[in-house]
Amino acid sequence: MVPDFVNEGAKEVFVQYHKKYLVDIGIDGFKLDECDGSDLTKGWSFPDYTQFSSGIDGKQIHVLFEILYQQAILRSFEEIETLSEVRSSGVFAASYPFVLYICMNLMIS
Repeated sequence: MVPDFVNEGAKEVFVQYHKKYLVDIGIDGFKLDECDGSDLTKGWSFPDYTQFSSGIDGKQIHVLFEILYQQAILRSFEEIETLSEVRSSGVFAASYPFVLYICMNLMIS
């Protein structure tokens, strides 16, 4: 399942779940993985022709997902400071408290 972060109701369910079950018990950061839909995900991601409840399609959400994901996680922290990690991001998220990380798959022959 992929949350439709464009849909405000779906985003709020996601935010409140993370706040209640994770942030409120002391979790102060997250590693946002698999938000890039790259070839490194081995096909986990949704197809480009996917239609989300908000009306957005798979191609559009692939572009927006990483930023919308960060925004949702940040909302779950409210006034709590955080420093989290994200696998992929965009230029408009430069001020967010996330650092980029790289997942390297090493092949031994």
